[in-house]
Amino acid sequence: MTLEERFKNPPAQFRQAPFWFWNHKLDQSLLDWQIEQMYEKGLGGFVMHARHGLITPYLSDEWMRLIRHCCEHAQERDMLAWAYDERDWPSGPAGGAMIEDPANRLHYMRLEIEHIEGPTEYSLRDDVVVAYLSKEHESFDCSAKGVQRVYEDTLSLKSGEYSILKMVSFESPPLLWFESYLDTLNPEACQKFIRSTYDFHEEKLGDLNTLGLAGFFTDEPAFSTYPDDYHRIPWTPTLPDIFQQKKGYDLLDHLPELFLPGESGAQVRYDYWDVASDMLEEAFYKPISEWCEKRNLQMIGHALGEEPLFYQFRCTGTLFKPLRHQHMPGLDHLTIQVGKDNPIGMIPKMVVSAALLAGRDRIMTETFGESGWRLSLQDMKWMVDWQMVHGVNYIIPHAFYYSIAGRRKKDSPPSEFYQAPHWPYYRTLADHTARVTSVMTGGEHVAKVALFYPMSSVWADFVPGEKIPRVIQEMEDAFAPLGQTLLELHRDFVIVDEESLQNASIDEYGFEINGLRFEALVLPRMTSMQAASLRMIRELAAQHCVVAVETETLRIINTDKPENVHLNTLTGVTLLPNADATALSEALAPVTPDVILRNAPEVYYLHRRKDDKDFYFFANTGSEAVETEFSLQTVGEATIWNTETGETTPLPGQYEADARLHAPLHLPPAGSLLLEVNPDSPAYPFEETPFKLEQRIKLESDRWHFTPFNGNFLALRNWHFTTETRHKVTELRYTTDFVLTEHIANLRLVLDGVPKQPCGVADAVLPMVGEETLSEILLDGVPQTEERPWEIDPHFRVVDLPDQEPGRHRLEIVIRNQGWFPQPGLEEYIWLAGDFMLDVNAGIPNLCPIRGIKTGPWEPQGYPNFSGTAAYAADVDLPESIAGKRVLLNAGKVGNLLEVEINGHVAGIRAWEPYTLDITRFVWPGQSNLLILKVTNTMRNLLEGADKDYPSGLLEDVWIEIG
Repeated sequence: MTLEERFKNPPAQFRQAPFWFWNHKLDQSLLDWQIEQMYEKGLGGFVMHARHGLITPYLSDEWMRLIRHCCEHAQERDMLAWAYDERDWPSGPAGGAMIEDPANRLHYMRLEIEHIEGPTEYSLRDDVVVAYLSKEHESFDCSAKGVQRVYEDTLSLKSGEYSILKMVSFESPPLLWFESYLDTLNPEACQKFIRSTYDFHEEKLGDLNTLGLAGFFTDEPAFSTYPDDYHRIPWTPTLPDIFQQKKGYDLLDHLPELFLPGESGAQVRYDYWDVASDMLEEAFYKPISEWCEKRNLQMIGHALGEEPLFYQFRCTGTLFKPLRHQHMPGLDHLTIQVGKDNPIGMIPKMVVSAALLAGRDRIMTETFGESGWRLSLQDMKWMVDWQMVHGVNYIIPHAFYYSIAGRRKKDSPPSEFYQAPHWPYYRTLADHTARVTSVMTGGEHVAKVALFYPMSSVWADFVPGEKIPRVIQEMEDAFAPLGQTLLELHRDFVIVDEESLQNASIDEYGFEINGLRFEALVLPRMTSMQAASLRMIRELAAQHCVVAVETETLRIINTDKPENVHLNTLTGVTLLPNADATALSEALAPVTPDVILRNAPEVYYLHRRKDDKDFYFFANTGSEAVETEFSLQTVGEATIWNTETGETTPLPGQYEADARLHAPLHLPPAGSLLLEVNPDSPAYPFEETPFKLEQRIKLESDRWHFTPFNGNFLALRNWHFTTETRHKVTELRYTTDFVLTEHIANLRLVLDGVPKQPCGVADAVLPMVGEETLSEILLDGVPQTEERPWEIDPHFRVVDLPDQEPGRHRLEIVIRNQGWFPQPGLEEYIWLAGDFMLDVNAGIPNLCPIRGIKTGPWEPQGYPNFSGTAAYAADVDLPESIAGKRVLLNAGKVGNLLEVEINGHVAGIRAWEPYTLDITRFVWPGQSNLLILKVTNTMRNLLEGADKDYPSGLLEDVWIEIG
């Protein structure tokens, strides 16, 4: 395929592949239906993820049969099937099997200090790895004279006061799903995990590549897990021997220097974390990567703690070592927040940088989870654009839920899958992301600034204690804002670790690191640096731009003797007292800007060069529209690649001046632009005919014809609860009332958590205990037994309530909780559904026939629990004078998605701003025109309740604009 063909119809490898939560009893036909739904909506694959709520046993024969079946189904559709390597997370316990043997469990070490008085005999406990004796009581001198290592298990102490420093080993405490965690520093334990999961898949399924499996997703492995305890460090019995091999001295002679403050311990602290991060890399990441490579599979996923610097350090030591073994390094971006106020704002840059330095083209994101059920397609576009503009190019939505029944809906919501009202329109987002990633993958990444990764400072300065050491917190507080300032100055950058920097090659034009070209190096606030890095910086500063921010003096690591260097003694280094934007811009002035954007600090860009052309992706990460101008160092003909339609058109207003390409830039909130510049052709002087407004016609806003598709919902949350016990059965009775003001069509109950068949009762046993286990649904005392096909979720029940007379009605749910076969009570909501609107002023729910709606949120107008699509309809008389004119429909603000149908034709869909459509070819001059505006909101109203901050519907006046 040519790049243009790939852009118009991206193949599977560029399309989204969601986490597919397998979280219920799995049914093959339902799995097939869900795969077809994904395929139809433009998804390119899926990650089969065992998730809590799962009933089919993990790694059972049935589980593996369904893995095989879904891989085969994916192959038929040219989709990519990925296996998740764990039940829940983090990867390593193999569903708990690995940690049944205590030898496979991760351990930590902490320092315990005990003050004793001699003469006495003192015996060390078995959990003490090594101990040290001191005559100091408050502060300790970590030199060989001040703290002496103890080699005996029992000490005979003479008269006097002593302190015993004990290095105590203890097992990893429980995690969410497991009673401990895998020893990820232990190659033998990690090999057992590989055999239990990776080899097991191969044994059960045969050649995985031939089967169509793309690879494995490994999730959040680490050597320190949440919740963290800052007093501890990771430990495994072989660590001292490996430390001796790598560093040439006995760690057990120096452990107090890890735990106690003191400048003399900086090198030991650095060495310890260097070795520990090596061990995690060698024991866990590298073997899995090699296992996959041998079978032509890929290892994807992400590490734990890719958040701020300190958490990278606590969980993996450094991101750069483990990520270089992933074929598609990744991150998770949970919660809806993006931008400068988000503490995870540097994560995409960090992971993308590690991938680029490792020569990886693809960077994945596990995204959208923990955003809540209010998440809209516009929110999702905003989130993925923010990540893609940093270089992320494989989108894994978190998550597509096999089922949202019961507690499953509360597992890091939302589900972006078929349960969501926006699902029929999901292809709009799927195509957008696929088209961006298909173009912005491969080629040369263009960024002129390298930002130094200060992890050596964190290693050298971390001393276990109650909280993050102040010196590290100060570095943390400075690092992300510095990166943010560079982005706002439109000085794109790559974060460069020391190992990569030390291998840079320098020439008159700049310096190259692992195939990436730079012209400037920025040093953040830090305390330490390796000696080899200092030598490289001396060479760089002599020829090129080096800027140090908030750093004047550096401790030099890996030298024969302790050394401090003042940066003002390095020729060519510019020192800045802080990350002030003006000062930083002036310091970087010798480097010609790749992109200049005026007065648009929240617009970011990504530049890649491929196929002898330059491609730029601009994203507005702010909440306000942007009207500005950009200029590019690249000159040539500029073309817009429309990510919604797949079409290409000339960029309006482009011109060349001062050896740069200039053009206006108009971006709505969450707006983006993909641009091609062809250096072989001159700028094309294309001018778009502007729309000049001549007349506006306001659509009637006082009373729209309003139709919620398949009716409205009312969540029944207020129940009167009683119990009655007899013999072996406790009867649970839930009672609530509602009023029908008139006959209501399509009336029904949607039930979540009241199964039709009793839980845990075999069919053969049911006749024996049927009366004691069967639940009942009573309306005015009459059992309701007529059921409809499912809606929302296959594991919800729908019970018909036909032909109910106006008046007050009593609904009762009766659950019989039998002693041998206990049945759950109401776990979740029950909804009344039908063609009604709610009288919001009545105390008891009053259901009234639908009578139309005004412009404005629909929640206070009788639809507080309605999630779905509703149609606003109006007849509009348009004058003869519109003939030959352009006609636009401007819907203002919409909550959240708009589809416009005019005179029986679909005029367009707007899943995000602007909610404006050109309707010229759909309207009739001089006649009445039927307009139907279909608005789709989110699942929040149905599952969580209405929120005035996130209203639904046509929120502002709708206008016909003629020009």
